[in-house]
Amino acid sequence: MQTQRSKTFSVLVLMFALGCSSVHAQTWALQQTSAYTHLSAVSFLTEFRGYASGAFGVVLKTTNSGATWIELSDGTGLSLSDQYFLDENVGWVVGENGTISKTIDGGLTWTHQSSGTTAWLNYVCFLDANNGWAAGENGMLLKTTNGGATWTSQLCGSSSTIHDGCFASATNGWVVTHAGAVVKTADGGSTWQTQLINTPTIINAVQFVNQNTGWVAGGGGLISKTTNGGATWFNQSAGTSVALNEMEFVDADTGWIVGDAGTILITKNGGATWSQQSSPTLQNLRSVYFDNSYHGWAVGLNSTILEYAINHALPVQLAQFTASFVGANSVRLDWRTVSELNNYGFYVERSANGTSGFSVLPGSFIAGNGTTNQSHDYSYTDNTVAPGRWFYRLQQIDLDQSLHYSEPVAVDVLTDVKPVQHPDVFELQQNYPNPFNPTTTIKFTIPVGTGPAGTTLAGRHAPSLLKVFDLLGREVATLVNEPMQAGSYTITWNAEGMASGVYLCKLTSNNFSQTKTMILQK
Repeated sequence: MQTQRSKTFSVLVLMFALGCSSVHAQTWALQQTSAYTHLSAVSFLTEFRGYASGAFGVVLKTTNSGATWIELSDGTGLSLSDQYFLDENVGWVVGENGTISKTIDGGLTWTHQSSGTTAWLNYVCFLDANNGWAAGENGMLLKTTNGGATWTSQLCGSSSTIHDGCFASATNGWVVTHAGAVVKTADGGSTWQTQLINTPTIINAVQFVNQNTGWVAGGGGLISKTTNGGATWFNQSAGTSVALNEMEFVDADTGWIVGDAGTILITKNGGATWSQQSSPTLQNLRSVYFDNSYHGWAVGLNSTILEYAINHALPVQLAQFTASFVGANSVRLDWRTVSELNNYGFYVERSANGTSGFSVLPGSFIAGNGTTNQSHDYSYTDNTVAPGRWFYRLQQIDLDQSLHYSEPVAVDVLTDVKPVQHPDVFELQQNYPNPFNPTTTIKFTIPVGTGPAGTTLAGRHAPSLLKVFDLLGREVATLVNEPMQAGSYTITWNAEGMASGVYLCKLTSNNFSQTKTMILQK
């Protein structure tokens, strides 16, 4: 991997959609997976990248909002009950026989951590890369302060099975039990205090949106809410008596609860009223996750995966989205649409880590072109960025004010303010990771060259081809086929659906040509 920073750093994103292309307004729809297993947990890191896990150590991964799922495994063959991912690469799963497994490469490989127990673990969460908890049978409660390298037991005052938990901060947390208890800590787990609810029954789920406001749900359609950190609880009407298994609130008003027999409940007023949404399944649902109020997923028995989306029938299609450092603490963003439907416009968002903390840049609104089948080019320059690595994404707004987001692109902002220097070396770097499954990153540079009659190509567009071939010379993918300016580029190839084996990646631009060998290993 090349470590030297170039003066211009561009990221090319080829043909992806803002949102989902096959889901209609305000509906839950079944997603397909080749894996046949019970699923217990689901979570997403971006609108596109997510994980689900369940029986037999199966971990499913998607990079396209669930349109396709890749089957991975934590290597134990044991049932998994819960998962927690800090980012797209680092995560943990827990389950049967005290299983705790950690990945640092997006689920491709897993390290089995010693929990010191054979109790079935039902819950795991992390506040950061070091501090986390796991809990399960017989009141077993474990804490780590080193990313799971070691786990130590804590006494929560209950011997009943812990089904779920929630930590609102490093000190304040709650767990809920099979015996119907809510148990709270205010000191990071050193001591715990039992809280009482009005209708004791099995409690399967708990969530707090802040230090004071939270809900629990469980057997017999139980829903109970607190507004004072659990000191007192009051019941809410679910309108059903089925077991409720998991919940997800995106803010203090909007939340979902899933349960047995395909039950899906929604509230938009903090639980004052709950209504049942139409569900395409009668399977018991075990987990639900929303990345915002219009896009979510639920999973359950017999490989059930559901997706919920609003107004995503035909997305705005991007042909490319690039970010370039242009000197003087400025980053230029360029994007091109292939088609647009009811596109009101775009805002540009910026983040320091690429997975959270995105905020809209003041004055970044760019008007869209409504509905069109014509290609349109857009650009925006951020003149307020400090040195360091930054991530940008587009927030696209429909005419009905529905929001959609692009995948983020990264750019390095340097400390000097020298003019932008174009690469003077043609290079196709070795893809990474290699071997890979199923996605790999390919970096290349297009140098300043010489065009017809000795003209310099810097600032002009050089015809460029980036293609993938099998060992028989058959073309299997075209990644780039367009004129490109001198600069450095990064793209991702998703080889899902391709057979394992050796592939050749060939870059051609003007009189330059270079080939690298890539290994797809499934």
